[in-house]
Amino acid sequence: MVASVSEVYAESILSSREGMTSLRFLNVRFHADFARAMTFVKKDRAAAVSQLEKCYQMLPSDGTLADDFFPALRKAGLIKEHDEWFKKSWERMLAICEKFPNSDNSLNTTAWLASRAQRHLDEAEKLQTRVLSLAPNHSAYLDTMAEIYFAKGNRQKPWDPPPVRSISCPWSP
Repeated sequence: MVASVSEVYAESILSSREGMTSLRFLNVRFHADFARAMTFVKKDRAAAVSQLEKCYQMLPSDGTLADDFFPALRKAGLIKEHDEWFKKSWERMLAICEKFPNSDNSLNTTAWLASRAQRHLDEAEKLQTRVLSLAPNHSAYLDTMAEIYFAKGNRQKPWDPPPVRSISCPWSP
């Protein structure tokens, strides 16, 4: 069902590409192909992995992989593929971070990938500490640090000060 809905959505969006960026196009295509591949992992693993490889190649260093791709691979038991593709993404993103050490967005994306892949969590925490030194009150960056703590099994840490106290909310005193 998800694959069908994703494909219909992709077709409707992609039929009129007027004003659509290449990245948006890839993102829509990625989600439709990813949903389709996941529907036949149990029936035809080789075909699913082949399709997933194509999906991965569309966005090899994009945060989209963290949102659904890596968690779904683990859940489907595709650990070998998960680890292989994560390793490539991790190395690619680390190279970008070395080239642009003050790019809080790139550092955050790298840590986000690690948190959702549940790999390299200690290194991800160090990266995210750097990110928060560059942009201490950015809610998405605080969220990434929370995801790292969750992945490490520490569900209380994100609620401990100072991160929680640093968030400015309209209902805060």
